[in-house]
Amino acid sequence: MDKTGVAILKIAITGHTSGFGKYIKQELEKEHQVIGFSKTNGYNLNTDVKNIIAECKDVDILINNACSRMCQIDILLEFYSKYNLTNKTIINVGSWITQVQNIDAKFFYAQKQKQILQQLSHTLMITSNCKIIYKSWGFHKGNELIEYYPQLEDKTSIEEAVQELISW
Repeated sequence: MDKTGVAILKIAITGHTSGFGKYIKQELEKEHQVIGFSKTNGYNLNTDVKNIIAECKDVDILINNACSRMCQIDILLEFYSKYNLTNKTIINVGSWITQVQNIDAKFFYAQKQKQILQQLSHTLMITSNCKIIYKSWGFHKGNELIEYYPQLEDKTSIEEAVQELISW
């Protein structure tokens, strides 16, 4: 608890050193204890999944943000396997790429990964004791996907998206 009696949560986030994850971490650190997992602090999100999840034993919330190969899916499944009977929360960060029809081959793998994450999140949230959330946004100026799919541009500011994410 802080001085005002508000609970200080312990939150973990994958991909906390750049992009959206960096902004999420900066905002959360104002009121909570935040730990991050990324290659910049020695974690390979594709091969260290069991270690990452084990290190979340004292965490209230895990924000499953980083998207490297199938790591978000692996992290969700490992989290569910280990913490299903707890009151922990995992927030899976998706994207509007799941909505694109006839996607260019260049983005096919990223789309499939996010589609599986979305479907799995919804399926597991029905059967889980822990809280499983899926949040999704479009892309912001500068992302190469907008060049191909301008309909995916999200007018939500990064700050607004972070506030929406952390309004659990």
